[in-house]
Amino acid sequence: MPSFTIHLLIPALLLLAARRFPDKMVFALLPLTLVPDLDFFIPPHRALLHSIFLPLAVGALAWHWRRRGDARWEWAMVATFYIASHPFMDLFAGGVVPLWPLSDQTFFIDLEVLIDTRTLQPTPIFEPGTVSGVPEVSPVYEFFSPLEAAMAALTLPVAAFFAWRRARRVKREIVIVAE
Repeated sequence: MPSFTIHLLIPALLLLAARRFPDKMVFALLPLTLVPDLDFFIPPHRALLHSIFLPLAVGALAWHWRRRGDARWEWAMVATFYIASHPFMDLFAGGVVPLWPLSDQTFFIDLEVLIDTRTLQPTPIFEPGTVSGVPEVSPVYEFFSPLEAAMAALTLPVAAFFAWRRARRVKREIVIVAE
């Protein structure tokens, strides 16, 4: 199961790279990526809040607001992206029940890329499938693994450098305009 770090990091980086939405909006709505995992406390996990109906409802609200010319539609679009990204990533890590409560079929995708170390030839393995019933999820959840600690140790200094550089550039622009 992807950890909370992965669920937060990947969608936020995609939105920041797209540069379509303001950074403030991207970071303010970031906790929404974890909303589907609230069904960990209210079974069935990977079914109740991992279904397609939650992102569809938020997406319909965004569409409605956009048609009315309401500025909140962008916030709702980011929320839709965040809420939908979580079950999409879980699809590759054990599966989800996207049509719950209408169906209890678990959908999953096994995706691996094996590389022969002698020839460096990659061999992709792509096996989508379904299983009847809700996926079995471990009752023990590793909140912060050594891999995530390493990712944070590499990511945070780089992010801090770019934030410092951006703040310095904005300060320089303010000084130039003031003169």
